[in-house]
Amino acid sequence: MALPHKPRSDEAEPSRQAQACLERTRTAVLNVLIAVGLCIAVSGGLLRLRIGAPGLSASRALHQQLLAGLMVISVISYATRRILSQRTVHGQEPSRESRFYWSHVLPAIIAALAAPLGLVYGWWVDESVQSIAPFWVVALALGTLALPRARELECFDRSASGSGSVPP
Repeated sequence: MALPHKPRSDEAEPSRQAQACLERTRTAVLNVLIAVGLCIAVSGGLLRLRIGAPGLSASRALHQQLLAGLMVISVISYATRRILSQRTVHGQEPSRESRFYWSHVLPAIIAALAAPLGLVYGWWVDESVQSIAPFWVVALALGTLALPRARELECFDRSASGSGSVPP
């Protein structure tokens, strides 16, 4: 359940349509974060069962490839969020809500790919928590960054008047 946003005295009250878009977008991103949490829990359970089991020795190349994959996921998620949020401001009225929604949900989905990548890393390279933690942290941190803030709704009103840019 999201807490209602109380605008500061210098902020304009967002329209009902913009507020509904914000709530829909927050709900979708939170659902992605819940899925990431479930993936982390399942990964932890599977890897706990794997501890002590004879396994294949992973090559150094696999270790480097999986870490490179984590970096690629991080960069693509961040860049997607930045690029799509810029396009939201300059979009036409009917598609603006859709662009706002996808400029937050898509980066969260991309970031969520780091969690199963962590399971692969733990299964084939090193099942210790300290080695898998970066994969889980990236998925959760970038997913949390994708949560829309109420101040981002200002771009809806400003762009309609033709004078706005995305708030920082």
